[in-house]
Amino acid sequence: MCGIEYLKLNPLGYVPTLVDGDAVIADSFAIIMYLEEKYPQRALLPQDLQRRAINFQADLFLAPQIHAAIKRFEIDMNQFPTLLRVYEAYQELPAFQDAMPEKAA
Repeated sequence: MCGIEYLKLNPLGYVPTLVDGDAVIADSFAIIMYLEEKYPQRALLPQDLQRRAINFQADLFLAPQIHAAIKRFEIDMNQFPTLLRVYEAYQELPAFQDAMPEKAA
């Protein structure tokens, strides 16, 4: 579980949470859009519309669904080798490792 101080910022206890002055934003998509608008000179997202959409797919659908399939529902992903490779690639990224729910325990 998350610590009391974190739960004061984000009562759901989910990660990530961004604190920027008085703004507290507790959703990865909302954080990306906030940073994209606040710092347009340092874009996080591609300018190309199709590449931008692919980024949204990965953030909003692919990563959470694969994680839930494997961790929560214990689905054998060997029948989905491409998705399994994506999941394994995510697992190698320090940012994903740090954002795992079990890290908040």
